[in-house]
Amino acid sequence: MLKIGSLVLDRDNLCVCAIFDLNTVVNLSAKDFLLLEYLMHHTNMIRTRDQIATALLLDLDDINDNLIAVRVKILRQKLAELGFTRSIESVYGLGYRLTLDTLDSRS
Repeated sequence: MLKIGSLVLDRDNLCVCAIFDLNTVVNLSAKDFLLLEYLMHHTNMIRTRDQIATALLLDLDDINDNLIAVRVKILRQKLAELGFTRSIESVYGLGYRLTLDTLDSRS
């Protein structure tokens, strides 16, 4: 398990939950899991599209500009189910950042 703030990522079951509500579990696809795990390992750090594509094991030549944005949108929706509504920040022109302050409690 990987824990950042109140967010817990379960590596064995490919799911995520919140410390304050362990009964609510959100299952993740393999790509969503890899994305969240990568962002959790780089909390509060801006990650570029290319860095995220590499972490998701995507071929940089084969992806379109929207692929990463779509994955982030889906992951945001899944985190919102747990009460983390502003957890992944878009940094205009740079990339995305998972912010720890929004993971410390319900946001």
